[in-house]
Amino acid sequence: MIRAAAFALALVFAFSAQAQDANCNAQWARLSDLLIKAGAIDAALPGLIRETANGGCRINGVALPSWDNLDVKAQSLSWRGRDLDRFAREGLPPTALSLSIKGITLVPNIGDPVFSYIQSIQARGKSIDVALSYRWDEAAKVLELQSLRFDFPQDDYLELQARVDRVDLTNLGTMQVSVGGFAVTDTSLVIRSERMFQDYVLTALGSVVLRGSSDSAGRVAALKVIGSEAVMRAPNDVLNSASKTALNGLIDQMPDPKGQLVIETSSRTGIGPARFLPLVLPYVFGSVWFDGLDDVWQLLDGVDTTITYDKF
Repeated sequence: MIRAAAFALALVFAFSAQAQDANCNAQWARLSDLLIKAGAIDAALPGLIRETANGGCRINGVALPSWDNLDVKAQSLSWRGRDLDRFAREGLPPTALSLSIKGITLVPNIGDPVFSYIQSIQARGKSIDVALSYRWDEAAKVLELQSLRFDFPQDDYLELQARVDRVDLTNLGTMQVSVGGFAVTDTSLVIRSERMFQDYVLTALGSVVLRGSSDSAGRVAALKVIGSEAVMRAPNDVLNSASKTALNGLIDQMPDPKGQLVIETSSRTGIGPARFLPLVLPYVFGSVWFDGLDDVWQLLDGVDTTITYDKF
C-alpha cells in the first residue's frame, strides 16, 4: 500500500513533463527514464498506452516497480490534470491532478513458475485500487487533497482528505518557502476494515510487537491494557470522552477488528513543521526530550480531534 502511494506521487511529477494534450507514450517513457535513473527499475515499464476522450491517458496491463520476491501489477492506470506542462517549462508540478490505478495485485515470486502462476490467479480476487486527486488554489494559496483512496476487497477502504494552507506553487523559490511554512488545517481519515487489517497489516505488525513472546495471546492482552491506559491519559482538550471511547472500542477488538474508524482534525493555526520542531531539535543536538505520549499531547494542543469507531 505504501509502495503504491509512493508510485502515485512519482507519477504526479513524471506526468507533468508533457502538456496535457501531448503524446501519452512520451509521458510514459519519461516516467520509465525517471525510475531507471532512480534505480527503481532496470528497464522501461511495459504497458499498452492510449489517449482518452477526456484529454487524459490510460495504460492497460502495467507492471509496477516491485520488491524482491514480489511482483506488482495493475490492470490499468489513467491520469489527467491541469497545467501539466509546468514541469517541462519551469520544473513545477501541475496545479491539479487526477490519477487512478485499477486492479493492483501483489504476487509472490520465489522462482517457481508453477507457484507464481497459481498465486497470480488467487491474487485476482484480492486486487487493490488506488486513486489520487488534488488541486491548488493559486489565489488562496491552498492545496486541497480531495482524495487519496485505497480500495481493498470486501468493500474495505482507506481514504484521506486534507486542506493545506500557505502552499505557493508559483515558482521553485515559493515552493521552498512553503516546505518550511505550510500548515495542515483540516484532515479526514476514514478506514473501513472487515479483513484489510488482518490481510495487509497484522502479519507485519504482529511480527514486531510479538517478537520473542512465548505467549502471544497473553502479550496481546497486555498490550491492549497499555493502549487503553494511554488513551485514557490523553488530555480531554486533545481527545474528548467520545473519542476516547471510540479508540478503546477499537483496541477492545484487537487483533481482529471489524469496523469503520473515522479521524477528523481541525486547527486554526494548522499542523506543520513549526509545530513539531521542538520534537525534532533535541535529537539533532543529541539530547533526549521525547519521553512518551505526554510530549505528543503537548504538541497537539489547539488541534480539535474527533474520532468515531463503528463496529461491524
